[in-house]
Amino acid sequence: MTTKLAKTRDFEKEDWFKSLVDDCGSAMVEGEFAARWALIEAYHSVGRRIRVEEDRVPITDLVQTLAVRTKISTRKYWYAVQIYDKWPNLSRLPGGKEVTLNKLITRYLPEKEKGECKHEPMILEITICKKCRMRL
Repeated sequence: MTTKLAKTRDFEKEDWFKSLVDDCGSAMVEGEFAARWALIEAYHSVGRRIRVEEDRVPITDLVQTLAVRTKISTRKYWYAVQIYDKWPNLSRLPGGKEVTLNKLITRYLPEKEKGECKHEPMILEITICKKCRMRL
């Protein structure tokens, strides 16, 4: 059985197989990039559209209503707006072919800096029913 396996590996030295390896590898890499890029373009397009329409309705109301109607989280819409705001021209995105939506969000978008928040207590006045403990 090992002899048969060794014989089947002889084709690895042939030009047609080397070409197959190059073609398949390139197709997979390009396909993965195209999929990641399409998602980034979609977020950018949505962010641009929200910015275009924000003069009609306050942006927070617009994003919240979009989220409810489309069943897509408000966080995704806010990321879309932030991506468009930071890179109105997608050719200026950092990362080259290694760029992913996750990298854009976690590394490059403005977020509050970790450790920056110094929690301050906030006193809230809440009225609660004595019997059922429901908030009134």
